[in-house]
Amino acid sequence: MSRASAAADAAAVLKRSAEDLQRPANWAYYHDLSYFGLAPREHVEKIGLQPRWAFPVDSILDIDLDQPAPYPFADDVIFLCIDVERDCSGEHNLTEIGWSTLDTRDLRNTPPGDRGSGWHRFIKTDHVRITEYLHPGTNCARWCRAKSLANGHNFGFGLTKYKTRDEAIRYVKGKFDNLRVDRPASGPTHVPRSLPRPPNRKIVFVAWDKSMEEKTVDELGLGWLGRCIDLYDVQTFPAAKFFAQSVFPSQDRRNKVGLKKFTERIGIVTSLVRGVTNMKDGSVRRDPPIDLLHNGGNDSAFEMQALLAGICLNNAQCDLLERDGWLSVQLPHHHYHSQTTANWALSKQHIQDQRRRQ
Repeated sequence: MSRASAAADAAAVLKRSAEDLQRPANWAYYHDLSYFGLAPREHVEKIGLQPRWAFPVDSILDIDLDQPAPYPFADDVIFLCIDVERDCSGEHNLTEIGWSTLDTRDLRNTPPGDRGSGWHRFIKTDHVRITEYLHPGTNCARWCRAKSLANGHNFGFGLTKYKTRDEAIRYVKGKFDNLRVDRPASGPTHVPRSLPRPPNRKIVFVAWDKSMEEKTVDELGLGWLGRCIDLYDVQTFPAAKFFAQSVFPSQDRRNKVGLKKFTERIGIVTSLVRGVTNMKDGSVRRDPPIDLLHNGGNDSAFEMQALLAGICLNNAQCDLLERDGWLSVQLPHHHYHSQTTANWALSKQHIQDQRRRQ
């Protein structure tokens, strides 16, 4: 593709993006920053023509991410991210359940940091494998077989639990019920029957391409979604949508970016760096990194990190992404300074050249 045609494609993408941003409905995807203490809830509630949590995010641009969130954490929510894996049989049997939670009570007095990295340590992750369907790699498509053989074992955030399908359902159901119980920060956790029970905690359900998770929750009869106050599909958030346009610049703008591409471009590490091997001939071989994606537990943690990264982007972070060649599409005008279509095309070419050299 010539530089002129690349620039023309870029111009068309940016024109469509500008048109999309004129529609008030699209602001609904700008997540409620007040959940994270990054915007005042009073400001949100004054928006009359849009959903209560839909508002421009200019305020995030000047927030110092090296300081604790400046506003109260609205609704005292817990974010719950679920990722499920299924095998390639005709029945698409459930093989893994990944579970990650982020309690906003833990975030107080802690700076979010660059792309939310300061809050990563508060993400609690669990991984369950279904013993009846361990996805051995048989009857799989070629692209899936290598991943299915290894990645179910590569849980990077703790120890995997092995349970039957029925045990797994009871296990995650109990975890959800316990998650909603409002426990005091100190003192006894048991509430005497003579005292009124405190109200349940509010849960925000998080997923990446929520269709599989919604189907699984319904199939297992868990009924969680009706008890959550919000449902976040991070794949549809503005950061992911604009990075998707850099992956598919000349195709239909409805194309969605995958988790691997998004984490790569926004700077989330999803592989485990290994050491080196001393060869018999005296040379040193660097061991290839271990890919941690396509594991239910790991993916749920990375999806939560992607949620934070998309929220905790200010001008400084966007400048760093552009400098490193990863930000190849102009973000909304209030979220990023202007970038010419020529720079867009050159940035895209820079990424391709960089990958060829690797």
